[in-house]
Amino acid sequence: MENKKSVWVCLLTYNEEDNLKVLIPQINEEFSTRLSGVDYSINVVDARKTTDNTKQLCENLNVNYFVQPGFGQADAMRYAIKLCDKDLFFILDADCSHNPKYIPDMYNNFVNNDCDIVIGSRYVPGGVTNDKLSSQIMSHILNSVMRSILGLKTKDISGGYRLYDAKQLKAIKIASENFEMQQEILARMKANNRNIKIGETPIVFEQRLNGTSTRRLMLYIWCYIKNIFRIIRILH
Repeated sequence: MENKKSVWVCLLTYNEEDNLKVLIPQINEEFSTRLSGVDYSINVVDARKTTDNTKQLCENLNVNYFVQPGFGQADAMRYAIKLCDKDLFFILDADCSHNPKYIPDMYNNFVNNDCDIVIGSRYVPGGVTNDKLSSQIMSHILNSVMRSILGLKTKDISGGYRLYDAKQLKAIKIASENFEMQQEILARMKANNRNIKIGETPIVFEQRLNGTSTRRLMLYIWCYIKNIFRIIRILH
């Protein structure tokens, strides 16, 4: 494989031990078979209030383990970006809703098409979401609004399965507190690079394998409303 770029795989976790037991071996399998020769590391950034044995599991599986300094998903993301020491920053959900089998396709899309970001997309041809109906409705509304504000043709604005150019990602400062950071990151990277190239690779989004989600619908809506005004300020 030509033009190899090193990859920092990021997993943000909160009591995801049971899912990591499945996910981490799958990630290793994809790199060892379909991306053989690509330098990579798997890095777990755990919540401060985690009560399971994620730390011990990471030690057993020879995976880098860190504890975020503050609270919330955006704080964990900021810390992870700071820790990244590879060419590319690859993030996927730690609950097994993002299947690692798409990692090679996303990597090749990035490298072969000279992208700045590649999103694992539910909404391009071949993409599917098996999320709850209420979440699907909110996602479609959000994507339509955000696509217009951001001035992007990207279909899946809110998808969290992403591969970033690490240098460009490190150049921005994330102000969000929660999961709405996905759109803010796109806005800030676009503000720094008006010719930003975003690729999309079709994926099937699954329900989490084990445990329950901590996401709450009303908080989800409120955070995105605030984020609309933040993004308008960033780009205009």
